[in-house]
Amino acid sequence: IKDMTPLMKNFECEVIVLQKDPEPNVTRNGDEIYKALVADRSASINLSIFGTKGSHIKHGDILRIRGAQRDIKRIGQDTFFFVEKPNLSEADVI
Repeated sequence: IKDMTPLMKNFECEVIVLQKDPEPNVTRNGDEIYKALVADRSASINLSIFGTKGSHIKHGDILRIRGAQRDIKRIGQDTFFFVEKPNLSEADVI
């Protein structure tokens, strides 16, 4: 995660879900956006998950994320080494 940059398109990472908002945000068009705090061995970020994929993700899930289109697959649960800090989504980290 720590090597990611804004608008990065080609990447692959495995993360664990630390927190997930219980309800999605809904856009004017009715699209759902789920938000989750995820982390790997290097850092944590806030992840926005568009559509119904977010409804199936829960605390403790281990996810593989590929590319900007957010190809997200659940690959496990609960056992994953991670750090919560730095949270690269917090403004003061830069």
